[in-house]
Amino acid sequence: MKKQLSTKIIAGEFKGKGIFLADIAVTRSTKSIIRESVFNALQGEVAGAVFVEVFAGSGTIGIEALSRGAEFVYFLEKDKDSYHCIQKNLDIIGVNNARLYNVDSFEFFPELLSSLARKEKRIFYFDPPFSIREDMENIYENCIALIAAIDPKPLDIVAVEYMTGHELPEKIGSFNKVKSKKFGKSSIAYYTL
Repeated sequence: MKKQLSTKIIAGEFKGKGIFLADIAVTRSTKSIIRESVFNALQGEVAGAVFVEVFAGSGTIGIEALSRGAEFVYFLEKDKDSYHCIQKNLDIIGVNNARLYNVDSFEFFPELLSSLARKEKRIFYFDPPFSIREDMENIYENCIALIAAIDPKPLDIVAVEYMTGHELPEKIGSFNKVKSKKFGKSSIAYYTL
């Protein structure tokens, strides 16, 4: 019987709580060093924000946002097993300010976006499968189209985790790249207005 991998929440209300990771054959969980860097970069922006984790995998980024005071977190995950992993993790931390969707992010994101129109402070975290995976050649172009469709609010932040070596544009829709950082095979880019 295969042992399920786990990790710990880094900081905030649920610091030190163990949560499960989805099957690595299906999803690539964000490493602790990247999670820590992301939330150092976002600093006080998370508290009180609506946070959307697109391609949520195990939900580690969104759960970290909940731990750090996000008002509400939406998780979008297509893979059924990964979806159940996130559900298990949300049960572990026992929150009711999160909503999990078992959906195709490309199809569902525009619908979710329309329901978030009135929110003042929104953070979108995109962590698509790497483009080297089968049938994922256009994944970044498709993500860029989703980001470009966001009708931006002044406090919006978009973060994209992507494969190092791939170049993301300096501008996507109304958003400008303000920072990027490499972590071996993964990189993170941050966009604001």
